[in-house]
Amino acid sequence: MLFRLKILLGPLVFFITWKVLGQAIDPKAACVAGLALWMLSWWVLEIVPLFVTALLPILILPLGGISSLTKVTPYYASDIIFLFLGGFLLARAIEKWCLHELVARLVLRFAGNKPSSVLLSLMATTAFLSMWISNTAAVLVMLPLGVGLLHQAGLHNSSYSKAIKFGIAYAATFGGLGTIIGSPPNGILVGYLRNEMQIEITFLKWMAAGLPLAIVGTWILWHFLRVYFRSMDDIKLIEAPNIELKMSPPQKRVLWTLISMALLWILTPFIKISGFQDASVSVLGAIALFIIPAGDSKSTRILETSDFHLIAWPILILFGGGLALSHGVQASGLGEIMSQKLFVLSELPNWLSLFFVSLSLIFLTEIASNTAVASIFVPLLAPLAALMNLNLIILLFAVTLASSLSFMLPSATPPNAAAFAYGHLSIRDMMKVGLYLNLIAAVLVTAYAWFYLPLIF
Repeated sequence: MLFRLKILLGPLVFFITWKVLGQAIDPKAACVAGLALWMLSWWVLEIVPLFVTALLPILILPLGGISSLTKVTPYYASDIIFLFLGGFLLARAIEKWCLHELVARLVLRFAGNKPSSVLLSLMATTAFLSMWISNTAAVLVMLPLGVGLLHQAGLHNSSYSKAIKFGIAYAATFGGLGTIIGSPPNGILVGYLRNEMQIEITFLKWMAAGLPLAIVGTWILWHFLRVYFRSMDDIKLIEAPNIELKMSPPQKRVLWTLISMALLWILTPFIKISGFQDASVSVLGAIALFIIPAGDSKSTRILETSDFHLIAWPILILFGGGLALSHGVQASGLGEIMSQKLFVLSELPNWLSLFFVSLSLIFLTEIASNTAVASIFVPLLAPLAALMNLNLIILLFAVTLASSLSFMLPSATPPNAAAFAYGHLSIRDMMKVGLYLNLIAAVLVTAYAWFYLPLIF
């Protein structure tokens, strides 16, 4: 019975919003507002899989007369989708041949036995990995290494154990800000700017904007954990054993593919070939991974057909739903109406408005998917830029970054959930540490958008 009521909540909210709000504003805009609330309610309550909710714009936008089916469906095959598809296949190759685990172990070898240095090494490695593979995968690789180290030293019930788990989980979140493929909301923003505003954000441009925040955020997180768990440097750790510096043929070939793709992404703006873009590099790399021999008796190629079925297809559909919803906001005129309603924020100092928006989205992401939050609020808050006389890209970068940063609840992000699942962390622990970090993140995003992003955009 409760499940049926939850299922009906979304359509009911949609219908009431459409009919009631439609008496005050354009019915098409009211329809899109209702659709956004329907999607948000189902995403928050997780009544159906997230990607199923993301299909709703295909149904509602044409029926509501906002846009035709032939205009809505291409958003589910946008070039941003293919950029992430190539990124997911690269991540699959890295995971399949355990390249990420090798990198992690090599880093630990040089970390020494000072607890804070080991923590920093684990966090830095996690942040780097999460720039190229999913945050969840990065955490699932690093947590066993960190927990194994704790068991080896007999510290699995100590406060240092909590510092390790928090550090790895939260470093993955910050690391995901460093590249376009690092976190799903990044792709939502790039797709929105390209499709609706005809503004191109290249892979290199994103790294120039996002990578410093990933580095600074990880560094601040490390210092926070050192202060919060003050006794960690009194602990004596056993020296990590030497690890043979030898890579298998498949690992070498995956590494060279990763380096080649990264270099091409960085150099794309300077390659004067018509039609060659970031998505082209992604597709080229993906094709290469299915062609390059593995050099291993277990497999003939780096990637095979079975690997294609293991990538995160639901996330790609989720991207499409977010881009389609953004299109609906623009096509219906809801964006212009929202700009009038947001006028009150424009009366505040710009930095305070940025802080308020960032803090609100950070806490909202505690109960909703970060991709869902970005999908809804990137187009809805875009009109605020004109009212604040602020660069549109700077505002939407702040919105997107904030939607990725949530630290209080296990359900907020998969890295949070993975760390919590390893035990010895209570909800109270996570909420206390997470509350501080949410506030720090809001200040950090605001300062970053106010002082640094204008240098890039």
